[in-house]
Amino acid sequence: MRSKSFIITALSALLSITAAGQQERAPLSISDMKGENYLVPFAGGMNACQFGEVDINMDGIKDLFVFDRYGHRIMPFINEGTAGQIGYTYAPEYAADFPDI
Repeated sequence: MRSKSFIITALSALLSITAAGQQERAPLSISDMKGENYLVPFAGGMNACQFGEVDINMDGIKDLFVFDRYGHRIMPFINEGTAGQIGYTYAPEYAADFPDI
């Protein structure tokens, strides 16, 4: 169960987003009670996962494919890291490109 302060922080962040076209949007960040930002706050929980490396966006760099057996969820993460540094970004728009498992 999430704490009340988390819910209030999330709602405040959502309310601060303006309508499209009115001004440039800043990236949304969600933090815990210590003020530390979550890296992928909207990816959801992971329960019974299988992991694999695959080139999801066909750029020649191995990305991360996650299949959660609980709920049959596909979670693709694009590797946007540099040489020697891995940096995965949750990319749910690629989930529809995979067959039903």
